[in-house]
Amino acid sequence: MDFKAIREDIIDYTGEDNIFYKETALTGSEALTEKVFDVPPLPGECANLRDEIQMTYHKENFAVKIALSVCEERRLFTALYAPKTYFICLKDYFHGRRLIIPYYDDYGKVGSYISRKIMEGDSKAKYLIKVNSDKPVFNLHRVDPLYPYIFVFEGALDAIFVKNGVAITGVSMTDSQSLAIRSAFPFHTIIWCFDNHRMEKDEVVRKIKDKIKEGERVFLYNNEFAKTKDIGEYCATNGLDYVDTERILENSHVGNLCLMRM
Repeated sequence: MDFKAIREDIIDYTGEDNIFYKETALTGSEALTEKVFDVPPLPGECANLRDEIQMTYHKENFAVKIALSVCEERRLFTALYAPKTYFICLKDYFHGRRLIIPYYDDYGKVGSYISRKIMEGDSKAKYLIKVNSDKPVFNLHRVDPLYPYIFVFEGALDAIFVKNGVAITGVSMTDSQSLAIRSAFPFHTIIWCFDNHRMEKDEVVRKIKDKIKEGERVFLYNNEFAKTKDIGEYCATNGLDYVDTERILENSHVGNLCLMRM
């Protein structure tokens, strides 16, 4: 029997015609489906450094020991504006054996992350951003809308010690980062808190000076801050969990006065 005869015989027997699909030409959008790689919230296999059960399970893992030691020495757990937790990535091609610093969104979910080098022999960059991700703004969800200043740091591990401290991972803010800050807090005054210019390369110092020449207000490491590389080091050295923002403001300047005090 040919197909037509088989079809007619089945219809006669069952009284139904819907067991046969109708052949239709696929349109371009139906024929080709774009495969999109959805990057997971965290890289590879991670362990929560604030979870006692997980830490007990991984207590003999050398990377876990190093991560806990770094967090304790740098007061990352006790810093007043620290994220809910940190992670150690146990296994991943890019982020393995590195400290994972999560970037939370307004809903308390991990929207992005960066990993920081903590192991000797790690030849990758000090900080690595989530794959296929724009540079996010760290701690933007914690900015107090009633406090009129936002303190922009290079690194997240400095921002956690200052009220309304955010971090952009570097000395240059991207357009998307600027838009994220300004769309959420259009009337806040931005205070740039770079690392100590005395300990930076000439290229970085030029960028800081350019920012001052553009009329931006910049925090300078003078007075009690002069001998430390960044705010994180200042707090770790002095056993502090936060820096009073009044001290930041007192050492922040604009224009020629700022250039003269560098």
